[in-house]
Amino acid sequence: MPRQLVPRRESEGGWTRRALAQLETRGLDLSEFVSTISTTPLNDFMNEQYVALRCAQDHAKLGEAHFLPATLDDRLTVQSALYQLARFLQAALAQLTGIVPAGGTTTFAGIKMYNDVLEDLTLYVSSDPTPERPSDTQISPLGRPVSELTTTYLQAVDAQGYDYGWQGVIPVADLQEPLVCTTAGRVGDVLYSRGTVTSTDVTGADVFQYRQVQYWSSNGGIKRHYPL
Repeated sequence: MPRQLVPRRESEGGWTRRALAQLETRGLDLSEFVSTISTTPLNDFMNEQYVALRCAQDHAKLGEAHFLPATLDDRLTVQSALYQLARFLQAALAQLTGIVPAGGTTTFAGIKMYNDVLEDLTLYVSSDPTPERPSDTQISPLGRPVSELTTTYLQAVDAQGYDYGWQGVIPVADLQEPLVCTTAGRVGDVLYSRGTVTSTDVTGADVFQYRQVQYWSSNGGIKRHYPL
């Protein structure tokens, strides 16, 4: 059996608080893993990670705060919290074992630089249902008609500067085919991205538009985005 560094002998919340306090005495600065400092780092961490997030997801009761999995604002809040939690776990393990995980960080300026190189990305759609592969060089491997969208570079689409977006718009009457199965992005002659989506017949609509978002991670490559 693995040795328990902080054996539990009280409620889950009390045990979590005591374990965090012991990590603080070892030198772990909890203020690095909270979004807003309002009281003490320990209290703020508990409020953001345990009370406001864990309880709202796993133990929400009628009339209490809760998260809806399909609600975008709630989803982004949970993503941000998971990012902070992953950073905390890495730091806590390093504090307890003395082993610092190999890794680094891409700065926000670096992320912006990458995305500014892609400023001229142009979005496309096709009726080709072929699953995407990293080796793809064509928007439609089957040779289906491809429609080019009027594309706008949105730059950063979140406050933290991790996610960058492009929005494409086209009148449905201008589509080569009204069935959309593939979305893609290209810079010049280079196919940058390609993805298959649920086949959607847009017949009867006036305009088709979609947004492509580039998700970046930082601080050791912690994953931030989890598909529904």
